[in-house]
Amino acid sequence: MKEIKAVIDTNVFVGAVIGRSRVMNAIYNAFADGAFTPVISLAMYDELLDVLSRKKLRRYFDASQIERFKKM
Repeated sequence: MKEIKAVIDTNVFVGAVIGRSRVMNAIYNAFADGAFTPVISLAMYDELLDVLSRKKLRRYFDASQIERFKKM
């Protein structure tokens, strides 16, 4: 079977993780289950880390979760 690769926008990823919609949550679960390989540029990676580290999102993520994401 051919490997599926996908580019996921930062807003979609963050929305999925904080549970904003079922569709976004389904995308995140598919990623977590290995259904596709995310494709991300260094700029998008940096943006995502910046967004996840923002004070207003700290109630959704703790430092260990952000560190875990950095290792993915």
